[in-house]
Amino acid sequence: MAALAAYLWLLSPDLRIVQPIETTRQAILQSLRQNRVDAYAAVLSLDPVTPPTPDTWLLCGHLLDVNGDNVFDEKDIDTYLRFLHFVDGSGNITHDLPTDTNADFSRYDLNGDGFTTASGGHRERFDLGRVGSMQYGAASIQR
Repeated sequence: MAALAAYLWLLSPDLRIVQPIETTRQAILQSLRQNRVDAYAAVLSLDPVTPPTPDTWLLCGHLLDVNGDNVFDEKDIDTYLRFLHFVDGSGNITHDLPTDTNADFSRYDLNGDGFTTASGGHRERFDLGRVGSMQYGAASIQR
């Protein structure tokens, strides 16, 4: 818990300097998933709860910008699709999912549950949009 609090403070000067310590505690407690702390959700809660823009979508934007050009665009989507689906011999992305059963906690695991393949298992929801959620707190996942 202390390491997660320190990490949240490292990522968010506002949480570290402006907000009371109780806000950090709530950011961690509000991220509980099945009575376990979800550090990934706590980190995502640092982004503001406004529609995403390049100026406000700080953590989620870095997560989605896989090619590092500071823009989330079709190039990043193509990279995700090529990682999450099979690519045939002609370089076309298929609709087939990989069948690897190893847990994968890489940047392509957008919800932090370790599953990026068709290996089955439990799939956790996550909140990249943040609208309707609470900054430094619980996510409100829209369906």
